[in-house]
Amino acid sequence: QEERRKREARDEQEQQRREALRREELARAQAEARRKEEEERRKVEEAACRQREAEAKADAARRNVEERRRITRENLLRKVNHLRQQNRGRWSPQHAVNWYREQCDVFDKMKWSSADAVFVFESIPWPTTSCPGHFRPEDITWETTEEFFHRARTYMTGDEYEKVLKKSVLRFHPDRWTGKGVLTSVEDVREKEKYKEAGLRASKAITALFSNETQ
Repeated sequence: QEERRKREARDEQEQQRREALRREELARAQAEARRKEEEERRKVEEAACRQREAEAKADAARRNVEERRRITRENLLRKVNHLRQQNRGRWSPQHAVNWYREQCDVFDKMKWSSADAVFVFESIPWPTTSCPGHFRPEDITWETTEEFFHRARTYMTGDEYEKVLKKSVLRFHPDRWTGKGVLTSVEDVREKEKYKEAGLRASKAITALFSNETQ
């Protein structure tokens, strides 16, 4: 009987030991589960924080571009208005030709793909006699381009006109626009397409004029 009591005592001790081990394992498993849950929560929070920072940075960049575009456009139109005031509020064909040649120099020197460059519709040397700020992309047509160069011809020598026309062919060539990244800063897809199509119409008309001139 004494032996039986000892055996029962040992069995009880073993059971208690196993129960203690089971509780320890359970506690470790629960602690590990909490650790993993906390780690996952931290990762989610960090990812969300990075996303918010990226969105804030992109938004700030967009606002910066828009502000620089606004300032550039205002300065251009202020200059245009000054020129008009010198001519009693009128915008003459000669004004248009002079403006075109001046903006061509700016356009050709601009590093369009750089982060500092901003596309402003009025800053492009569009071949038109219309006053900057008073026409839209869809107003740049084959006819308006031809009219502009026919007018421009009266203010230049034959050689000078041919040089201007040749440079204009290269300037408005679609591959040149793509290579220079002229429309890089334009995010709106529809607006970008309008500008691209306007440039393409001007390019086709100028190429035809140059071809006729050199025949």
